[in-house]
Amino acid sequence: MNQQDWEEYFQAVNGRAASADEVSEALKKGEFSADQPAVPEAAPAVAPVVQPAPVPAPAAAPAPPLVAGACANCGSALAPGDVFCANCGTPAPVASPAPPVAAVAPPVAAVPAPGAVPMYPGAPAPAPVPPGAPTPGAPTAPPTPFTQTPEYAAVKNGAANLWAWVLSALKSPFNGAEANDKLWFGWVAVILSSIFGALVPATLAWKSVSQLYQTGSSFLNNFDGGLFSSLGGGGLSSLAGSTNSAITSLFFMLCLGLLIIHFAVILGGLLVKRNILGDVTYTFRRAMNEYGRMYVLVLAVIVVSELFALLGISAFVVLLNVVSYVLFAFIFSFGVVHPVTEKAGDVFYRKLGGYAAASAILAVGIFLAALMLGNRLASIITSIL
Repeated sequence: MNQQDWEEYFQAVNGRAASADEVSEALKKGEFSADQPAVPEAAPAVAPVVQPAPVPAPAAAPAPPLVAGACANCGSALAPGDVFCANCGTPAPVASPAPPVAAVAPPVAAVPAPGAVPMYPGAPAPAPVPPGAPTPGAPTAPPTPFTQTPEYAAVKNGAANLWAWVLSALKSPFNGAEANDKLWFGWVAVILSSIFGALVPATLAWKSVSQLYQTGSSFLNNFDGGLFSSLGGGGLSSLAGSTNSAITSLFFMLCLGLLIIHFAVILGGLLVKRNILGDVTYTFRRAMNEYGRMYVLVLAVIVVSELFALLGISAFVVLLNVVSYVLFAFIFSFGVVHPVTEKAGDVFYRKLGGYAAASAILAVGIFLAALMLGNRLASIITSIL
């Protein structure tokens, strides 16, 4: 042992540092060697040890509570909290531990499916989705093109059937009628006949106003050396515009008037054939089909007449209008001259009565149409004046 080690030992034992006399006396006694220097010993290299993570010890189960009462051995009274009997030393009975309570996980809110209706207490149940209906929240399919829809197929089929009906009417107006022909076929023929019948005179009137305006403008420009044109046409342009507006208004009224007249013809033929000539099988559907097929002929003549009116060939317009009036007169007499079943009595008087009845109904239709046109024309004249 060297001096440094002895001094450290002395201090550890006595709690204080050794004095010089004590060091000298210890050296004399040979408790340490003076010639050995205190060389600290090198600590051996130790590889680092990785300590495992501390594992928490399981919590100790709480001690079961003691049961207050009497000792089971000697019957002495036991106070609450006594572990042993104070008389005989018998351990006090303990209560049986309560069964462990299983941990209950907190309730987790259910995540509704995409498109589902969130429910809450008292909420009504969602309505069931009908078969074939899209599921709420599901990706929607791209819209179907109109050319692939049932509506387009119905329109295309209806147009094809209408065109076949028109061709059949032109080929054979009387014998080509079918019981399953659509009712609206006849209405289309009658309505278009009314529109084009009013369009022909309106076109002639519009063209006449345009020609009169051009002629008047040219005359006034030549008369005043261009002053009329520099002033914007004066009142002549305004007069031409108001006249064209009046013609347009009369055109729509004439369309309605012709429609009333044509319907009066069909209604008169229906009543004559059923009530005077005795054909009880003649229905309104059949009347619209047969009369509509004949109106196809009138419509074809009027359309050609409108083309000549647009070209300004008035002579052909007048000729074709006469043809259309002859066809209209024949259609009017169709309900009388083409009966299927006749009542008893002289044929002449039955047909004469049919003409009288049909003429009376037609006269009522013409009167209503003339009344509407007259009132409209009077209001136009009053506004101009």
